[in-house]
Amino acid sequence: MPKIHDRERRYTSILPLAVVKRSDAPEDEAPKVIEGYASTWDAYDMGDWIEQIDRSAFDEALSKRGEDIACLFNHDTNLVLGRRGVNLEVWTDARGLGYRCDPELTTYASDLILNLKRGIVARSSFGFSMRDGDDDWSWPQEAAKPLRKILRIGDVFDTSPVTFPANPTTEASARVMARVEELRSARINAPTPGARRRFARAMMPLPV
Repeated sequence: MPKIHDRERRYTSILPLAVVKRSDAPEDEAPKVIEGYASTWDAYDMGDWIEQIDRSAFDEALSKRGEDIACLFNHDTNLVLGRRGVNLEVWTDARGLGYRCDPELTTYASDLILNLKRGIVARSSFGFSMRDGDDDWSWPQEAAKPLRKILRIGDVFDTSPVTFPANPTTEASARVMARVEELRSARINAPTPGARRRFARAMMPLPV
């Protein structure tokens, strides 16, 4: 069975969060539903590498029966806003991984909604894990950084409105960082095309 690796987080969606009204809400009820995208399909710069999520990467995780996905504020399990199957919807569409949460108006949820409406909190993130073989690495010859294509996500743990999107490299697993270093080392030590041609000519047999 493929090894399941440590949790990772991604702060990749540049799409702002919104606070919208429930479709069945009374006319005098204020908007309180948090809606946005935790991730998009665009390639994004992770600092040391470029990463892109395949459009089918979430299919397995979201199709699991009883998959326990929470909506948290700043990934804090003490600040629960919602849970899938209760008051949280999670889906994929042409833009990316979307979510909609209708939180109970606890003190922290009410404060968050006010901050969302004013744009003080405006971005999202998601927590996930992967297994061996769920990504594909390459380094195109002309590119300055390696490319990681995420093919499959084993589990999605949470979608989260976040105050400060962190440096992506601080939220990557040790396995990912080790792979980046391995690719960088291989590229630095690889012979240049000119050196390879000179070596090939040197290995040709001398004319008799």
